[in-house]
Amino acid sequence: MNEDKIVIHQTRKNRFFLMLGAIIMSSASLVLALLPTEVIAEILGSQRFFIGGFRAFMLFGALFFGVCLIFIARTEKSKQILIVDETGFVDYTTIFRFGFIPWHDVDDMYLRDFHGHTTIAVELKHDENLFNRLGKLKTMEIKSNRALGFPSLLINLTATDVKPEVLLLKMNDFYKASK
Repeated sequence: MNEDKIVIHQTRKNRFFLMLGAIIMSSASLVLALLPTEVIAEILGSQRFFIGGFRAFMLFGALFFGVCLIFIARTEKSKQILIVDETGFVDYTTIFRFGFIPWHDVDDMYLRDFHGHTTIAVELKHDENLFNRLGKLKTMEIKSNRALGFPSLLINLTATDVKPEVLLLKMNDFYKASK
């Protein structure tokens, strides 16, 4: 990290284990879905009428973890997951990959505990120009987060070696300098 720009990369170790887990879970779900009916009946006991639901659930699991693998592989291509400079920040830490957020669209930033991990919460201004620029899906995510009592977006640094407390101080320096 230098003073003109902060570039944060996802660690390779983290990507490897996430991809490995998605491959294992997707494969296991697919194998269980394709088991012969007799084997599934043994697993479920005498509830033979659950066999169709069991197969559907396992196929859903294979599909879900397959999609997770695609998202993980997609972030693997973008090794830079957060870039911060004097104009704003580029966020690729979430599934929605918010992209560039200029400082003038930011209301507040603070630390927030989320499922046992410290994240950087970013409150964005309620601005239709911002929503038009982000698109419908990202706007729906922001509005859903707000309706549930969460900040507009959470910068999740669990895939990095960066401490959120340190990064927030540096982000606040850029934010204050932009005003």
